[in-house]
Amino acid sequence: EPFKCSLLAKQKVKLATQLFSNTTASAIRRCYSLGYQVENAVETSDLFKLLNDWFDVFNSKLSTSNCIETTQPYGKQLELQRDILKQMSHIMSNRICGKTHRLPFQKGILINNASLDGLHAYCNEKYGMEYILTSRLNQDIVENFFGAMRAKGGQHDHPSPLQFKYRLRKYIVAKNTELLAGNGNVDEDNCDSWLNLNITPNGNKENEPDEGKWKGWSKEFEEFEIEMDNNIAAEYIMDELTEDAMGYLAGYVVRKLRLSNESTQSGFT
Repeated sequence: EPFKCSLLAKQKVKLATQLFSNTTASAIRRCYSLGYQVENAVETSDLFKLLNDWFDVFNSKLSTSNCIETTQPYGKQLELQRDILKQMSHIMSNRICGKTHRLPFQKGILINNASLDGLHAYCNEKYGMEYILTSRLNQDIVENFFGAMRAKGGQHDHPSPLQFKYRLRKYIVAKNTELLAGNGNVDEDNCDSWLNLNITPNGNKENEPDEGKWKGWSKEFEEFEIEMDNNIAAEYIMDELTEDAMGYLAGYVVRKLRLSNESTQSGFT
């Protein structure tokens, strides 16, 4: 997806973070260790890992410490974070092949790296601040706000002052809906269900399977499930790379389901 996108989509930071991520770096190293011919695999993996860490340094959001050192606020892991900035500045100081001067993004990264370290030293000396939440230094919040305003107008992405007023009103009203209570203002209904699939139209249970039949069906189902698992295992023999990919995909699906369940439980009625 990062390689096949429109001109406007190329400006999205999300696609860049997906490409230059620790996951991509680990995948490149894994392919290289399995014998796949990947040109400059180690160097590419190291570069992607550095870019991922650099993104983390400039996007810290929580003041509480966590197990990932690079995502902590700037100043809590100062030696490591300065080393990341130093490595990134060294790479950006080099000229790109075919260019006689540094490109604007290289100059911007160099300025940001120097400014962040200088800002931390200034705030620490004058105000006693121990760390900086770097996510508050970028303009992502403003860009996300403008993007939301344009999205509410469909194809009309240049609203007039009056249109902007109405769009802003809708945005504010719908912004904090997740804060609404998840429980309705009524007592829980504990009465019996109106529908009981075990009851026949005549009101008796004469057609309900007995316990022996249930056990027989359960045993047949277990045998069928084991047979299907054996057939699938014999038919799909995966190599290590495919097995790694399936494991990664399974973890992704589990994480999405867990987040979906959490959002459902915290949703409003």
